[in-house]
Amino acid sequence: MNGGLAHRFAPHLLIPLLLVPCACRGGGQREYPDRVEIRRTSYGVPHILAEDLGAMAYGLAWAHMEDYGRLVVQRLTMARGELALNEGEDFVESDFWWLQRHDQASRAYIELSRDSRDLYEGYAAAVNRFIELHPGRVQVWASPRFTGVDVAAHWADDRKDSVAASGDGSNSWALGPSRTASGNSMLVRNPHLSWGVGQYSVYYEAHITVPGVLPERRAATRCWCGIRISRGAWAGTACTTKLTSRSRV
Repeated sequence: MNGGLAHRFAPHLLIPLLLVPCACRGGGQREYPDRVEIRRTSYGVPHILAEDLGAMAYGLAWAHMEDYGRLVVQRLTMARGELALNEGEDFVESDFWWLQRHDQASRAYIELSRDSRDLYEGYAAAVNRFIELHPGRVQVWASPRFTGVDVAAHWADDRKDSVAASGDGSNSWALGPSRTASGNSMLVRNPHLSWGVGQYSVYYEAHITVPGVLPERRAATRCWCGIRISRGAWAGTACTTKLTSRSRV
């Protein structure tokens, strides 16, 4: 891993995580790096093959750190409500808001499914290990102490009107076979967010497979642990309620 980055854009290069020891969930499981492989295409798109969801999140986080390490560290530090401590008083107000979200995530964390916690903890483990091995590629103040709760805090929001208040939104269209010229189902998503570098604008393409759990998916994920758009599989939109509805086409 240490010497592979200079050649990571070689076609379908296997990036072995086996060389990177890391703590993992108990119960006799092998360590995260032993349960995941990352291959990059000639365009740099990571293809992640993992044995379980925790290892998948570990692999996704490792790819994120290779490409946007400083941004990931900034976002997780922000989720802890500690950005002002490291980057100045401009972040004091936002830190107070994020501390509330972090507290909510901390209180609700035990209620999450085991799969969800595996995802968040695998992601945090990779970020921490990357910081340990590559301190020169992250902020000088970065510390390998992130937790699953820090990752989960990105999804915690107890404000009923949060979407309406922010003005954020998105659109999705699902078309059944009887409504398309090809006779195939179609799923189209407009997230109203850009592909690019920025605190809230990074979408990230990855190919993710967990055999028997998550079939092959081409997913667009932001630089944290979450799949926002999946080719031909699912999509989501902003909503002013806490309800979730599912439709099959």
